[in-house]
This record gives sequence, C-alpha cells and structure tokens, in this order.
Amino acid sequence: MTARNLLTDPVWQAGDLGHPIPDSPHATSVCLPLWAHAVGYEEGDEAVLSKLGCGYPRFVFHHTVRALIQRARERHAQNGEDCLVVPRRVVAERLCAYLQRRGQHAARIVDDEGLAVVLFASEAAPVAKAFWQHTGEIVSSRLAEDHLAGTVADPAEGAAAEDALRQRLATIYGVAPADVLLFTNGMAAMAAAKRGLDAVGRHRPSVQLGFPYVDVLKMQEQFGGGAHFVPGTGPRSLDVMRTLIARAPVSGCVIETPGNPLLSCPDIAAVSEMMHQHGGLLVIDDTIGSAGNIHVLPYADLVMGSLTKYFGGLGDVMGGSLVINPASPHATALHTALRDDHDGLLYARDAIVLEHHSRDYLERLRAINTNADRVAAFLAGHPAVDTVYHPSLPGNETFAKLRRPDGGNGGLLSFTLHDGATRAPQVYDKLRVSKGPSLGTNYTLACPYTILAHYHELDWAEEHGVSPHLIRVSVGLEDADDLIARFTEALASITPC
Repeated sequence: MTARNLLTDPVWQAGDLGHPIPDSPHATSVCLPLWAHAVGYEEGDEAVLSKLGCGYPRFVFHHTVRALIQRARERHAQNGEDCLVVPRRVVAERLCAYLQRRGQHAARIVDDEGLAVVLFASEAAPVAKAFWQHTGEIVSSRLAEDHLAGTVADPAEGAAAEDALRQRLATIYGVAPADVLLFTNGMAAMAAAKRGLDAVGRHRPSVQLGFPYVDVLKMQEQFGGGAHFVPGTGPRSLDVMRTLIARAPVSGCVIETPGNPLLSCPDIAAVSEMMHQHGGLLVIDDTIGSAGNIHVLPYADLVMGSLTKYFGGLGDVMGGSLVINPASPHATALHTALRDDHDGLLYARDAIVLEHHSRDYLERLRAINTNADRVAAFLAGHPAVDTVYHPSLPGNETFAKLRRPDGGNGGLLSFTLHDGATRAPQVYDKLRVSKGPSLGTNYTLACPYTILAHYHELDWAEEHGVSPHLIRVSVGLEDADDLIARFTEALASITPC
C-alpha cells in the first residue's frame, strides 16, 4: 500500500482521528484533527483514546513496546508487581533511584536478553511511566520489534551509521566527532545534560530561563539538584536571575533557542557571561531554531538537540544529540561525567534510519525556513489574527544575532486569534494541514499546543503569557502559495465578531 503523501493529502478531517503521522509502523505522531479531540485526549475520553493507533513514544507506549513489557511481565513479575523495560542496566538503576525518591517504592532489576527489566509494586506504575516520559530513556519501537522477533540489527552497520551521524553533526557544529554524543531522543540528551550539570555543579539547582517545553522544566525539577524557573527572556528576567544567583550558587542555566511555543530568545551572550562569572554551566537547546540555522555553541558548555525534529524530518524515527563545547573550561569534566552515559541508548536500526533521513537535512531546512517566513508574514497581516510568534517578525533581534550567515528563522510559529476562545477551535478544525503533536517534519503539522502540553495547568501557562487558545504550526515543504491558501480558507471559516 502506498504511503499517504502528507504534503498534498494531509490528515486533517474528523475521520482521520487516530491516523498515524506519517504512514509508518514507527510513526511518532498521531492525528487529532479537531480541537475537541485534543481536549478529549487530555480528559481521557475513551471515544478518542480508542481511535489512537499510536502516539508520541515518550507519552504513549508503542504497540511493540507494550508487547515487550507484557512479555517481561509474564516472565519475571510476581504477584502484585508490574514492570518497565529499558535499554541498559544503568538506565534501570536510574529508574530504581527515581522510584525510591518519588514514592519510596522498592524495585528490582532483571536482565532479559540484553535489555533491563525493572520490577516494582503495581501502584508505582504511574511513577515509572513519568520517568519514561521525562527522561526519554526509552525502548524504541524498532528495538522492541526486533527483540520480539528474536532478531538484532547488525551492530557494525549501526556503528557505521552512528559514526556518520557524529561526523555530520560535528561538521555543522565545528567540533570533533568525539564531542558529539547520541541518545534515544532529545529528552534523553537533555536528561544527560542535567546529569552533567549535577556532576560538575555539585548537585546545585539549575535555572530554567524562559517558558520551556513542558518536560524540559519537569525533568530539571524532579532530578538531581532541582531547578529554579525564571519566566520571560527580557532584561527584567536576566535581572531576576542575577539576583537569584547572587543569593545562592547554581549548577547552571538551561535555555531554549528560541522557546517553545512563544519563540522568544534571551540575550545569550549576557547569560553566558553571567554563568561563567559565577562558575555555572550554560546548556542550550537549539532544537526549535535548528543547528543549521543558528550557531550557539560558542556561548554554551553543552548544546542539546532533538534529532527527531528537522534532522530526521519524516517523523518515523527518534534521536537526540548532546554536543560538548571543547572550548568550555568544563569540557574535560563533562566528558568524564558523561563518558559511559550514552553508549547503547540509540538502537542500531534507529541510527541507520536517522542517518539516511538526515542526508538532505540542510537542503530541507532552507526550504522550510522560506515557507515559514511567508506563512508568518501572511498571518501577521491578517485582521483575524491577534499575535504571531516567529523569529522573522520584528522584536526578535536576539535570535538574529545567533543566526548563521546562510541560516534562517526556523519552521516553527505560533499564533492567536481575536476572540480566540471561539475562533481558535473553528480555525483549527478547518485548517487543511496534518494535525497532531510534534514538530520539525517535512510536512506541515499543527496542534492546539497549550491544550496538549498544559491542559491540567492552563491558568499557570496563561499567567506566563501562553494562551490556552494558541495554535502552534510546524511549517513543512509544501508549495508556499498552496499552504497560504489553506490558511486563508481556514481563517475565512470563522464567525464574525
């Protein structure tokens, strides 16, 4: 069966609910075509959940992963026990420590055909699932598929793919391949960055500057030395951080460039100087801006990226990277702290697929940049649109300073509408692009971001400037005129004020 071409035939209508995005047994997104579907998903509506054949792998167990866990449960669980399967014993040990810390849950580890099984009391299952989500140290669908079938990907081919990935990323960042570490996904790379902060920064709290992607903050708060949250990215927020650091030392600071979903960016040079003056490290997540567009390594000790986004492009494979700045005064300590922390986390077959998909990364990124600039400009000029968030628009000079000479503004944008409570669902429901979580795909992907990321803390998100009626759009490779026509059509459907 021919896979659906999401550039010309997106999954966006009510009947597409639950369709994998893309057409792949390893899809990392799922169609939520109506605003009400997103709400239903968050509220646990069985009418919605029963239609979902897949989901983002950190949030929803892939069917092969569920089968692998069930097999481990049958093999090893005793009465009243449940289990989780993770890629390596060191991850299992971290999970056991998390269970102990979060709820005093005792756990034990069993090795099973090269994987690690963590067994715990059944009531601890939600806590274990939180570890899976927040750290990203998960079993991929390809790894589960192969273990269930009794097959293993060729280690030599996997190692060659990893070498190619490291070299490709090293060339982009201007470092040696040995400075590039690979992980299962972006959150696993961020979790490693947090461990690096803790190791070098003596388990002091970190600082999250700017409104972040939900799990970036939660992971910092729940692991190691914890975290301070400083919302905003302007001069006032930097003053707050200076005051905070003056009171008590911190391990470092974490920044997204730009932030998700408001696309704001602080003065990175000022933050970098502040951290180095106080002995802290700076971790920068360049996923949204994308490494081919912006060059943040000179300011950072560590740069994290989700290779699932843009680099992978198709949306059917996950990966993450962590780049150690060789010029950092902490480079040797970070290499030592993270030396054995990443080997074996990115499965060989995932590495092979990711290497293949990323060969035209820079070419795709340039086209996406151009399309996103045009869509952002169109939306900014539409009378029904209240606010558009994208680095191409005025007021984003701090992002422009990070842009490479041949770089662009990235493919992610967000927007709100006048009378958003009424109009956002109308526009979203009529928008003729694929609709589901994730970003950085070759095809345009939209979602009611705040509903999906912060449904149970909407007031908190709104307090920090993130509207519950915000629509986030990851622009793809469609013909730009056709894409703008789709937005024109959706906006024409709204009820007049």
